[in-house]
Amino acid sequence: MDVWGWRSVFLINLPIGLAIVAISARLAGDAPSGRRLPDPVGTLALALGIGGVVFGVTQGTDWGWGSGRVLALLGGGAVLVLVALLLSRRHVAPAIEWDLWRNRAFAATNVSSLLFGAAMYSYLLGSLLFLNAVWGYSELKAGLAVTPGAFSAAVGALVVGRRVAPRAQWAAVAVGAGLFGISCAAMYLLLGTEKEYAAVWLPIGVVAGVGIGAALTAISNAATASLEPQRFASGTGLLMTTRQIGGALGIAALAAILERHNVLDDQGYLQVFLACAIGSVAAAVVAPVIRSRAQRAP
Repeated sequence: MDVWGWRSVFLINLPIGLAIVAISARLAGDAPSGRRLPDPVGTLALALGIGGVVFGVTQGTDWGWGSGRVLALLGGGAVLVLVALLLSRRHVAPAIEWDLWRNRAFAATNVSSLLFGAAMYSYLLGSLLFLNAVWGYSELKAGLAVTPGAFSAAVGALVVGRRVAPRAQWAAVAVGAGLFGISCAAMYLLLGTEKEYAAVWLPIGVVAGVGIGAALTAISNAATASLEPQRFASGTGLLMTTRQIGGALGIAALAAILERHNVLDDQGYLQVFLACAIGSVAAAVVAPVIRSRAQRAP
């Protein structure tokens, strides 16, 4: 890592991705599935629109929120997303399947996924940056410092997956997102330039991990339970897309907040944690809307 730099760790995705493509091609075979490819124009408009909004938010502080470039990116991105939505209403293989959004419970899971994704991805990146820039941890030490949260996230996911009934998944979304939101708020209130890993960071990180694992699992379970079996694949894909969009917007917001502060100043990171708390609590507030469909489930 000292020779190649920390970014070289992402190169591992290249052989893994190629292997997945090769295996998928072998499993798929040559038999036609009868399904059409998504609308290329709508898909391109959606990708460019989201990219424009994210880039505009990222550059807002640097270029000025009232600058023509930022306004063009935000406005143009919003228009392209609208175009993608309009095209999706008429295309036989739309980029976004409108009819899925008519399901109130599924729509609610996507809203929670968007909000929680924005909070979670900002927290994950903000935590590493805080440890590295403010507490002076090396990249390796920062990675090890957040590892307990990954293990506790697995525990939270297992508990929800095995112990929570389908009818109660909405409650698991609320509890998981609430735990994560409380953890982020605690970081905002308790962290500072003084290194307090065992007393402050570790317990908060473990609770945050439990919340992340519980919320992500419950959101996925609730979304699946709200759909007919033949819509599982498209619904899951849309849910993951929504989470990734939230994550992109969350990272863009993180960049915008940090650009207003010195990179070694703890205040910028603390404001990021506060924003994560607000986003996660908002995801928890949406959770009860998911309950309507779960109560009718057999």
